[in-house]
Amino acid sequence: MSETTRVTPFEFARKQVAASTRNWGFGLLLMLGAPSAFAGAWTLPAGSGAAYLSTTATSNDRYFNDDGGSFVNQDYRKVETQLHVEYGITDSLTGFVGPSLLHTSVGGSAGDSYFGLGYTDFGLRKRLYTDGANVFSVEATARVPGASNSGNPAEIGYTGMEFDLRALYGRSFQIGSWPAFADAELAWHVRNGAPPDEYRVDLTLGVRPASQWLVLLQSFSVISNGAGTGAFNLPYRYYKIQPSVVWDFAPKWSGQLGAGTTVAGRNSWREQGVVMGLWRRF
Repeated sequence: MSETTRVTPFEFARKQVAASTRNWGFGLLLMLGAPSAFAGAWTLPAGSGAAYLSTTATSNDRYFNDDGGSFVNQDYRKVETQLHVEYGITDSLTGFVGPSLLHTSVGGSAGDSYFGLGYTDFGLRKRLYTDGANVFSVEATARVPGASNSGNPAEIGYTGMEFDLRALYGRSFQIGSWPAFADAELAWHVRNGAPPDEYRVDLTLGVRPASQWLVLLQSFSVISNGAGTGAFNLPYRYYKIQPSVVWDFAPKWSGQLGAGTTVAGRNSWREQGVVMGLWRRF
């Protein structure tokens, strides 16, 4: 997107329906639905913004062992709601903040639980290069925890500061007559406390078969940098997929509905659930 563009990403997307698809990637992406990625490699035009309210609800009672096989263990449930707000500081620099509310439980009604603030994200995304179809960016995020009792099993993994540094690449193209985009992100995720640092790879394919509909297929991969301490005394990894559909039901509003599951892993829990989102452009 050029330095002189001043339309919102949603207005830009609709204009491209009737015109060209050269820069469709940003208009298609809008929000990825993942906790850590909302606009991919694209940045917002200066002076424009977007707010995303998303809820992810997951549950499981199966875990992956050290060999990748699954077994039954304690029931684990999580509901996380995040309000993520982005604003274009300049055409090539976007700032964002994302407070969240978290409810987790371990062991069912007789087990341990937590309800309160989750992580709050503060970050910047800097676009380094674009030629219209391709875009390269870097992003830095600081994550401040709301939970503080590391002795509560339901709060384990949510009490330490985290920092996320990532490189992002996006490309817009067409699949037949349908505008489409791909986004790839590689991150080094620093975690304080018991958990080890992590390597993360997030991939997204988006296709718009009609002007009001966007279909997303995403994958999220996490690989620990060795083992940590306490409950994280074994190295782990897991791979998730998340298909979803986005509907632009009003000029400045969209909704998202999707499902996610952990397809493989090692020393990690097998997560399954749904994601719902509501977005507002300004």
